[in-house]
Amino acid sequence: IGVIWSDVTARVPKGDLAYQRNDQRYRGKERWTGTLSRILLNIQRQRHGGAVLFAPDKSDDLSIKYTVRYARVGEALREMLYPSLRLGAVHLRREWRRLNGEKIRSNGVYDRGLILESERKDAEDALSGAIRFISSLAGVDGLVLVSREFDVLGFGVEITTKAEVDAVLVATSPQFEGVREVPANHYGTRHRAMF
Repeated sequence: IGVIWSDVTARVPKGDLAYQRNDQRYRGKERWTGTLSRILLNIQRQRHGGAVLFAPDKSDDLSIKYTVRYARVGEALREMLYPSLRLGAVHLRREWRRLNGEKIRSNGVYDRGLILESERKDAEDALSGAIRFISSLAGVDGLVLVSREFDVLGFGVEITTKAEVDAVLVATSPQFEGVREVPANHYGTRHRAMF
């Protein structure tokens, strides 16, 4: 989320960020992990298996069968986060005015909030479509290669390295509260290739 977050915050007026930066950054991370979760759940629902690998596209250990540049997920996340940050500031300003006894009128602040909410909703719809598309790419034999910015770089990707991993660390809970070491040969061929 780091690159995406930096891109978004560079566009947001500094005054809007001052109100809510930590809270919104946490929400940005939630959106990033939520997006990955939705992709993986869609792949699981298709019942044919599949894998997503976050890695640079210049790796000698990857053979990319179908090269593609699909940046819609990162774009949609940016398009969602920007109005979300601005909306947070709009709501805080409205609340501040209300607490100070000002009458809230259907003027600039209210209208801007409606526009931002509409932009956020459009971005959510675009993200849902992008998630379905990426999930469908996983149906092709091989994995889906994705950059740190969540751009799809290729699919039908084969891992060509011959290096073996002896052990892996496995999360003990969905919140990654701890890990345990497990021998790699405990898993099947696909899992060992990913390791």
